[in-house]
Amino acid sequence: MDRSLPEEQVSLANWALHCKRNNTIDQIIDPNLKDDVSPDSLEKFVETAEKCLISQGIERPSMGDVLWNLEVALQMQSNVEKGESSFDPISISSSQAMLSSIVSSEDSVFSELRSSRGR
Repeated sequence: MDRSLPEEQVSLANWALHCKRNNTIDQIIDPNLKDDVSPDSLEKFVETAEKCLISQGIERPSMGDVLWNLEVALQMQSNVEKGESSFDPISISSSQAMLSSIVSSEDSVFSELRSSRGR
């Protein structure tokens, strides 16, 4: 784990990982929100966060992957709130197209920055 994080954040991250390992992840949710959070959405969110905490940076997901997974978690939660199934591949496909364009734009910006620094 990156020790440059403030100790409170490291402790919170460790506690969340501990809860995940013990199947008590619902303990990290605010009690006022606990009944409103979709289990599928929470699982996707926690899975994404867990991947972001991998100690080797090269093994962590790209920003595009993080955005995609968080969008899926949000879509799952929104669908449950609307009374729909928790997974709607059509809605997610349109979100994926939007995120792909964001990631492509992000990649081109970073490419331009790299090339301008190389001059």
